[in-house]
Parts: sequence; structure tokens; C-alpha cells
Amino acid sequence: MREKLSRRLEHLEKVHAAAIRLQEAAAAPRINVCEMLREYLKAHGFVQTGNESLAETMARAFGMNSGERRAYLRERTAGGNTV
Repeated sequence: MREKLSRRLEHLEKVHAAAIRLQEAAAAPRINVCEMLREYLKAHGFVQTGNESLAETMARAFGMNSGERRAYLRERTAGGNTV
């Protein structure tokens, strides 16, 4: 039980630290949205690998593979499902 609480607290501390970094970055005059997304994904356990694009990392976070992501975007641009 104590171990589970410790892991949860550690996770929350990482998420909070990422949120603080995002707030600080947002306050800066030049916002790098890609870096903000990378920090958010990283705080939630999705680290971009060397050969992976940011879009692929986001798709992985959503539980999709690259082919599913492309199909989804193709459908959306064709006026498909709005959900």
C-alpha cells in the first residue's frame, strides 16, 4: 500500500513539475508549442524516441499507430466524423 502511494506521489510530482514548466514557458514571450507538447507527453510517460516524430508520439499516447493516425486525419479532412 505504501509503495503504491509512493509511486502515485512520485507521478503527481512529475506531472506538477511539468505543469509548472509549461506555465513558465507560456509566460515567456516566445512559446514553443512543440516543446510544451513534448513536456506534457513526457510527464505522462510518453517520451519521443530518436526516430519518432512528435505526431507519432502523440498518436502512441492516444493508443494509435501511425497508419491509424493517418487514416483518422484523412477522414477528418474529408469531412468525416466530428468526434
